[in-house]
Amino acid sequence: MMRWLTGAACALILSACGYHLVGQGGISNVVPKDAVALQVQILSGDDALLAVAEKSLVQRMALPLFKKNDESKDAVLHIYIEHAQESMRATSFDGSGVANQYRLTISGRMRVLYQDKERWQSGVVAVQGDVFATGGAVVIEAQRESVAKSLRTQWIQQVLQRMYSGF
Repeated sequence: MMRWLTGAACALILSACGYHLVGQGGISNVVPKDAVALQVQILSGDDALLAVAEKSLVQRMALPLFKKNDESKDAVLHIYIEHAQESMRATSFDGSGVANQYRLTISGRMRVLYQDKERWQSGVVAVQGDVFATGGAVVIEAQRESVAKSLRTQWIQQVLQRMYSGF
């Protein structure tokens, strides 16, 4: 009986303090109800990451994309991807000292502003994947691009999970 009461008390405490799993919260405090569009900009980095982010954010937030040549609107949610970088470094070598495995890392952070006020920021998010050097330079580059494409999607998913969790 005591275990049951302790378990119930813990459950009540956790639910009362706002505890929830990453990605299971809401974005009502990040995306205002009167926002009519969103604009995504990458301040430095890969345009391929920008394209993946735009697509994911439009789908997730159900807001149209505001283009730079559209009329200026006050109700535009501005999203900035900052310090986005992609790096690849050798992590494994064969007997003759030639690299045969690389670690590809994509990192950056995202900020959300509305009417010139910051509403949320992700902090630095980094994702990693391995590229195996099993062939010539063309094969390695093709594998690197394949891994990078997957990591870009993972990066924006992790950022959105943080946003939806409220952390």
